[in-house]
Order: sequence, then structure tokens, then C-alpha cells
Amino acid sequence: MFFFLSRLQKNFTVAQAEALKREMSGLNLTKYVGEVASALVEAKLKMTDVPSAVETCSVLHQRYAEFASHLLEAWQKVRLRFHTFCCSCCV
Repeated sequence: MFFFLSRLQKNFTVAQAEALKREMSGLNLTKYVGEVASALVEAKLKMTDVPSAVETCSVLHQRYAEFASHLLEAWQKVRLRFHTFCCSCCV
């Protein structure tokens, strides 16, 4: 499981998207949906990787109903960190 999460976060590319989706189909990620959502949000993506990342999110949302709420929460945390880091209005 840890290996899967680290690959999602650190090495998510178009080339690996299909392999990750195949691996996801064989895993029960119910207990780790929040960690998977966070890993996807934290992933270092190139613009060419974005469509595959969105497709992966779609697959996860279809399989795990709670994925959307975890994904939103993860995005909000990242947005808050970025906003606090880049804006003097928060200080």
C-alpha cells in the first residue's frame, strides 16, 4: 500500500497512469481513500499529466463514494498553505 501511495504522489505520469489504474482495481483502498486523495493533490504533475490525473480521480470517485469529499478537503489544505505562503494579507 505504501509503495502504491508513493508512486501516486511522486511518479504520476501519463505513461504510468494505466498501470496505476490496473493496480487500483486489485486493491481495496476503502481505508486509504483520504491518503490516496492527498497523494494525488500533492503529486508533482506536468500539464501533460493532468488529463490522466483527472481520469484517475474519476475512477476513484466511481469506486469510492467518499473520494470526492476527501479530494476537496485535500485541495483546500493545499490552497490554504499556498495562500498563507504567498500572501501578506494572511499574516
